Amino acid sequence: MGVLVVGHITKDIIKRDDNLFESPGGVVYYFSLVARRLGLDVDVLTKLNPKDIHLLNELRKEGINIIWKESKETTVFENIYHEDIDKRKQKVLSIADPIGVQDFPNKEYKLIHFGPLVHSDIPTDIYQRVRKLYKQTIISLDIQGHMRFVEGDKIVLKKIDIDFLSYIDVLKLNEKEIYTLTGYKEYIEALKILGEYTNEIVLTLGSKGSIIYYNGDIFEIPVFKPRKIVDVTGCGDTYMAAYLFMRLKGFHPQSSGIFASFLAGLKVESVGINIPKITLE
Repeated sequence: MGVLVVGHITKDIIKRDDNLFESPGGVVYYFSLVARRLGLDVDVLTKLNPKDIHLLNELRKEGINIIWKESKETTVFENIYHEDIDKRKQKVLSIADPIGVQDFPNKEYKLIHFGPLVHSDIPTDIYQRVRKLYKQTIISLDIQGHMRFVEGDKIVLKKIDIDFLSYIDVLKLNEKEIYTLTGYKEYIEALKILGEYTNEIVLTLGSKGSIIYYNGDIFEIPVFKPRKIVDVTGCGDTYMAAYLFMRLKGFHPQSSGIFASFLAGLKVESVGINIPKITLE
């Protein structure tokens, strides 16, 4: 059994200093490529406008199975980066249609990873229904999209009800998201609150590293500093794909976090995915 990655692939317009370029993006793009490079069998469930079908070319070349549904629009983001790599300005130019449980394939998976980008991408009631359909499957979630509401061409982060997290096995979020959800700036207290819903949490802190919460234990993971910073887009997705890969292989959360931090640091050094194919001995 393999991995299913659920969410919208995007057309990213990236601006950094005087450089401007376009690239496929979104959780499904970065996560699935890294997972595939690590040797996992990967399916992607996404929606986009047929005119943008070329955005899937790289995934197909890597041997990723694409389950795509037609949408009136493709999700298009404009990402603007400055000297501080932990900050970016993001504009939303268009949004693809929502993904529902009716779009899922009739197939068993070892892991299903959800990567909504904005609030309308995936309804939160889907997790209870997916849990009933895939009883033995690990369900992981990058919560960012559920908290991101589109207002005009801007994205606004808002607090949401989190009862649905009881259906999630592994949760990923960043420092802004955990503060917005819990109101606590102290990570330990915030993680304890979220730990009442799910027992495995990945908290990414950008250039400050990351924290893993597992069954009440806390593991601080150092950042692996890149030799140069070229593009941080998809860094968190790279981390999560590497982390879950290690967990599927039976490694401890702390060891998984260290490996994930290393690959995330490697990703920052170039545009797109520069992760080599890796085999664990």
